[in-house]
Amino acid sequence: MTTQNTPTNRVFDHIIIIMMENQYCGDVLNNQTMLDIANAGMLIPHSYGVMHPSYTNYLTSISGQLCNNLTDDFLTGLIQPTICDRIMAATAPTTLTWKAYIEDLNNSDEFRYIERHNPFASFLTLSTMAPPCIVDYTTLQEDIDNNNLPNYSWITPNGYNDGHYNFPNNSNPNKLTETELSELRVQQTALWLSDLLTNWGLINNSKNTATASTFVTGRS
Repeated sequence: MTTQNTPTNRVFDHIIIIMMENQYCGDVLNNQTMLDIANAGMLIPHSYGVMHPSYTNYLTSISGQLCNNLTDDFLTGLIQPTICDRIMAATAPTTLTWKAYIEDLNNSDEFRYIERHNPFASFLTLSTMAPPCIVDYTTLQEDIDNNNLPNYSWITPNGYNDGHYNFPNNSNPNKLTETELSELRVQQTALWLSDLLTNWGLINNSKNTATASTFVTGRS
């Protein structure tokens, strides 16, 4: 006997995309915290970026196309449609919402706010919305507490928490090998992600939520 699924028990109320950086898949899974997170959910080993450098992967993640870009040079005023445009076009009986939570948004420290890791700011429609849907990461906790988490959320950690850079006190290339530095970057990311998933209430307080964390240029 089989039971046919209906839309009400298949659909997620919330989709959360968390974009990380520049780590080998094997190195990530060698970290016990990251392995525990992967084992608690689902690992998709054959999901790949579209190209290097990483900026085009960010653009493609929300637009489904390369946007005529093959470099890491930040672009503005793009007019290609994005997933957010489709979300905003949804009408009754189903209306959908979205937000991009960018850690340290517009921080002058280039190691914290990396502009090209905020693809939403590249698209004309998304970057000029009022009220803005591109907000600082700290807004996420407020939205969770107020039961106001959007249907589609994107989270970009800062340049340390996404694994791109070592924290200043973890950067010592004269004493540590690149492998050791990479392990520290993965641990930075693991601690940040574990805190988000547990202490921020994404697991316990967000009904029917699918959270996908991906390393945009990770390799096997």
